[in-house]
This record gives sequence, C-alpha cells and structure tokens, in this order.
Amino acid sequence: MNKLKPSLRQLFYYNPITDCYIRHNDNKLTSNYSTEFLYVFQTQYGEFNENDYKVVGYNIKNESDALFDGYVDNPNEGSICCCTHPIKNFYYIQNIKHNQTWLVGSECVKKVSYYLYQQTLKYKKQHERMAEGRICGYCENVLIDLRKKIQKKGYCDINCYRKSQYKINFGIHKGKILNEFVYTKKGFDYIQWVKSVLKKDRNAFGQYPLFLEIIEEIELELIV
Repeated sequence: MNKLKPSLRQLFYYNPITDCYIRHNDNKLTSNYSTEFLYVFQTQYGEFNENDYKVVGYNIKNESDALFDGYVDNPNEGSICCCTHPIKNFYYIQNIKHNQTWLVGSECVKKVSYYLYQQTLKYKKQHERMAEGRICGYCENVLIDLRKKIQKKGYCDINCYRKSQYKINFGIHKGKILNEFVYTKKGFDYIQWVKSVLKKDRNAFGQYPLFLEIIEEIELELIV
C-alpha cells in the first residue's frame, strides 16, 4: 500500500501492522524541522490545514513494538518523526480526508499546530491512566477527568455508575446486580433465556428500559 507522492517514496515506508507511514531517511530536504514537517504534508495533500487532521493514537517507544518489526537495518527507522527529529514517544496523526496515518513526535506537532499538540497530550494522559488501571468500572473507557466526583468513584459518568449497580427487579434472580450476575454460569444461561424471550416478543421487557440497555451492551447481537 504505497499511495505516497513520488518525492516522498524514498523517505517513508508503509507499515501494514500499524497502518501508518514511518520515516526512515533522516536527511532533511528543507532548512529546519518545522519546514520539513510542513513539506511532507503539503507535498502529499496540498496546503496544510490543522482541521484536516486528528490524533488517533499514542504509544511509548519500545524496541519490541511492531513498528520495529522487520526494519532493523537502519537504527533510525521507527524512531524519528516525519520531520526527521528523534522522538521518544510515538504519536499517530491521521489525515481525515485521505484516511492516512503518520508517525510523529509531539514537540514537532507543537511547532506547527497547537490544536493537534493538545490532542497528543490528551492521548498521552489516556495511555498513562489506562496503564495505571484508571478505567471505568462499567464500560472500561479511560477516566480522563478525575476532578469529577463520579470519576473518583471509578466511573465515567452517572449513567455508567447506575448501570454498574442496577439490580434485576423481577423473576427468580430479583435483587442480583445484573452486571455482575451475567458473568457467572447461571448468568450466561440467563442471557440465553432473555434472548429467547425477546425473539418471541421484542417488547417483553419494555417496562425495564435500563435492563434492556445493559443486556444489549453485554450481548450486542441480542436483538436480531
């Protein structure tokens, strides 16, 4: 998959594992890192507009990372930004219109777009909190604002908290916390029973909307 402009093909390789373009030639074609950064994207897409890009990932550099897989001849490969500046952490920015992703460094991004730089900080914070296990106790999304009381409790918002505490309020399993019960052996059988009931009558549990919402999130193919 090489959709690069001819002048960029000797500077980058495409990594199918991470689905991004990575610079392997550290010889700048312009006077400094900032102009080199802009040169790459303006050559590929025309005039640089920060609104055409978004940050789609972050990862701490690791020699066992897939970015290094198969590219060991040049020690710089996978460790320099698209502008040739050495980078410690990997950030991935994507051109939204063309759906192409590039490996960059945050400080390099900062010099050309403060907007995108703020996005890199957001991804770094998410990565660090995920590594620390600071994720929602219900949906497992990263908790990004621990100043909020609900996130201090370990949940994204009040909706996730309510779902995590929701108790079945009918039948022989009445009183059991649904989100805990469904992951037991009896809970698995219970899910199958709910599915069979809904196949016969899609409105069977209509009076319990939150119950249905939780079930559908756990069993995404519940309603067919």
